[in-house]
Amino acid sequence: MASVDAVTGRSEEEVRLLYLEWRAKHRPIVQDALDLDADRFEVFKDNLRRVDEHNAAADRGEHSFRLAINQFADLTNEEFRARYLGNFSRRKRPATQSVQDQHRGDDSTYAEVVSFKEAGG
Repeated sequence: MASVDAVTGRSEEEVRLLYLEWRAKHRPIVQDALDLDADRFEVFKDNLRRVDEHNAAADRGEHSFRLAINQFADLTNEEFRARYLGNFSRRKRPATQSVQDQHRGDDSTYAEVVSFKEAGG
């Protein structure tokens, strides 16, 4: 009897068929559709489980959105970041400065009150 994942309710065979369908759509260059790349399949299974767990929580009202499998389903987070984000996701961003701080200067250069009628604006 095929084992069923207690969280997702999917059997190993169901996951394998989902992976083959996904791969035919998103990675069609693969020569033999029945030849599974074990590492990619494991990553796909982990991502599918994450999607199923999230969506089950969404059904319970714990999230306001649902997830789905997409063209990146056979990539780990690290692989996705390295391929598609490069250094972008790891760049140190400068601390945000308030608009007031950006324009702060010597207060003596600014008038206390400006009359736009007199200034023509």
